[in-house]
Amino acid sequence: MKKNRLISLCLCIFLLVCSIGCGGETAKILSEDDIIGDDGCFIYTIVSAEGNSSISGADTEAKNLKKQIAETFDIKVNDGIDKKIKAKSDTYEILLGNTNRAESKKALNTLKEKRIQNADDWMIKVFDKKICVVSVSDDNLPKAIRYFIVHYCTKLSDFSKLDGDFEYVDAKTYEVEDVSKVKIGENKISEFKIITSKEKSYLFTKKVNEFVNIFKEKYGIKLEKAIDKDTEEGKYEIIIGDTNRDLSSSNKPTGENYIIALIDTKLVINGGSDVAIAAGVQKLLDLEREAREARKPFSIEKGFKEEAAVKVTDDLYQLGWSDEFNGSLNKTVWTDPIEGEKKSPSPNGGTTYQKGIQNAFTRDGNLILTGKRLNNVDFESTAIVSTNAFAFRYGVLEIRAKLAPPPLTTCLWGYGPTFQIENGKRTTSPIKNKMEIDILENFGQKEWFASNVHQWWTDGSEHTSLDGTKFAEQKKYVYPEGEAFYNDYHIFSWEWTPYEMVFSVDGEAYFTYDLVTADDYGFMQTPVDLRFSAGYASSTYHLTKKYEDDVPKSAECLIDYVRIYQNKQYDSLLWLSPINK
Repeated sequence: MKKNRLISLCLCIFLLVCSIGCGGETAKILSEDDIIGDDGCFIYTIVSAEGNSSISGADTEAKNLKKQIAETFDIKVNDGIDKKIKAKSDTYEILLGNTNRAESKKALNTLKEKRIQNADDWMIKVFDKKICVVSVSDDNLPKAIRYFIVHYCTKLSDFSKLDGDFEYVDAKTYEVEDVSKVKIGENKISEFKIITSKEKSYLFTKKVNEFVNIFKEKYGIKLEKAIDKDTEEGKYEIIIGDTNRDLSSSNKPTGENYIIALIDTKLVINGGSDVAIAAGVQKLLDLEREAREARKPFSIEKGFKEEAAVKVTDDLYQLGWSDEFNGSLNKTVWTDPIEGEKKSPSPNGGTTYQKGIQNAFTRDGNLILTGKRLNNVDFESTAIVSTNAFAFRYGVLEIRAKLAPPPLTTCLWGYGPTFQIENGKRTTSPIKNKMEIDILENFGQKEWFASNVHQWWTDGSEHTSLDGTKFAEQKKYVYPEGEAFYNDYHIFSWEWTPYEMVFSVDGEAYFTYDLVTADDYGFMQTPVDLRFSAGYASSTYHLTKKYEDDVPKSAECLIDYVRIYQNKQYDSLLWLSPINK
């Protein structure tokens, strides 16, 4: 045994000597002159992908990288966004994320090709004069940049290791170790792309995202999601809900029924309602969970088909109330927010008249809220409320709407009603510390809208806000580049449970507010009614900029439907008792 150990030791020493002698495996130690460019700055420019700004922590770590290099080498460092810096093969660059450089794309493809279970993998890879820091999942990019800073940017000798052959890969192990038999039909699930429409309900989108997250966290497989209109039809697709794919329309159940069918190389999930589609996706989740608990590979067998009615469970959201606005406006539910006409100063020095329900009506299955310019200084707006009839606590509120064009303001709210229940009977006793929920307020902005949570004192003299807190930017939704939200319909959703509030657009969440750790939790359990308004704002309502002379004389906000979904999981309330006024 001792002899074998001696032979092994000698062999290791021999290989080490050979390695040092050849110089092939040892990086040249750079000098300070080697890292200075012609302009006297650090020879490498830090280039971030434009999309990094939407990745939490990525911009911060990019700034930390610049700061660390500047401090370590006592040198000025240039940085910028990929689209603003001309790409040249002969320039030195540190590329962060999936930039528009060919080297970034090559590095990312190299990383993905190393193994199927690559969802959390990231890599630092050198191609000649380009140092690439890439990650399969955006979530891990900040971690990759942080690793690069700590291990290669604190000493010149460590930075010298980043030579032309350098490669470092961080690979994670997962609960499901063998994914070779995880298939849909005869094909690996990693080959499939999830296809939905852009405008979709939060009810089933939430479950689709749960499915995607399970495969990322348990299997290490990143399932790509895509919008039907933005993606050419591929061979392997998981088609969910109503899309522009022919298989969606040809596999469309009615009522509260859903279908899951594997047709050739495409898995179709559809239903007669958003609740039914959610139930279909839940069935897919159940199949995955059952397979994992049985320690069997998840698979959808060739020819698989299931058609079923929605099975009601305590946690399944069901439609509790809706207004589809298919007839005349129901004025036993919708009323004026004020008695008579309210006047406020306009930004142009005249008057903004709040006309309440007078300028609200239905047309072609839509609720129409109008705003009018009477002249260059006087304006009108419209508002309706369900204060005297309808209120709820907990559930999912979904509003499909086309916003009024700027500079008109659109507001979709929930607010503490003027009535409450005491001993099983309705009373007009004041509710202390009412809650106001701003599903959407755009203040006439072209590029964004904001959500909010307010607490109002009983007398209306004071209220709190998420403005000025750490949530101020998180609660703002910035429209995707090139999109105008007043040109198309979108679905605005708000999920409210005893534990959190989730705000979403077209099914995708953009802000989650944790109620468990929030101050004054009690007021967030008070029921709310619905309040919608649109039109020209007053100078006291977040708008002091003067309206231009060319603003439209009339414009509209269109609301296609309002729906409240609730389940038996929480202590939900639904009050509907219209009052004829």
